[in-house]
Amino acid sequence: MNQVESSVLNKVIGVLNSLNLKFAIVDSDGGKHGELNIEQVKKPKRRRSIYPLGELRAYIMPHMQNMMINSTKNIPAGKYASEVVRSSISSYATQMWGSGNYKTRVTDDKKHIELVRFDPQVAAFMKNDPVADLLSGLDEFPRQSPTLEDIRNLRISRSL
Repeated sequence: MNQVESSVLNKVIGVLNSLNLKFAIVDSDGGKHGELNIEQVKKPKRRRSIYPLGELRAYIMPHMQNMMINSTKNIPAGKYASEVVRSSISSYATQMWGSGNYKTRVTDDKKHIELVRFDPQVAAFMKNDPVADLLSGLDEFPRQSPTLEDIRNLRISRSL
């Protein structure tokens, strides 16, 4: 702590003491000042999984490994909670394909999770696009990926 900080801290401590207040201050160097006890900030423990470690990954990965770009898969939730499976699918899809290159959705009957994998060249363009949300809700996703010219034409038509 530099001299200015130390001087200001001493003045603040003097004011608090003159008001007969109990206080606790931790300075930038980690020094403790005052009469109150300060509890250490506890690091939150990792939430305990309801399923054994690696079980969900082993269940999901065979469905995701050979998934082609611009394709859709319905992955059954099986004995697992559908939202837990969707969350795990999203996590592994981000690891494998990158953020924004896929969409997940739990079906209405909550027995399957729909996974749509996008072309990385188009994914940034489709991010937060309501048309992409509509397409990802369909059972079939168009197999032919748009060309760069198609994307440029779309951008021009949107700006008009």
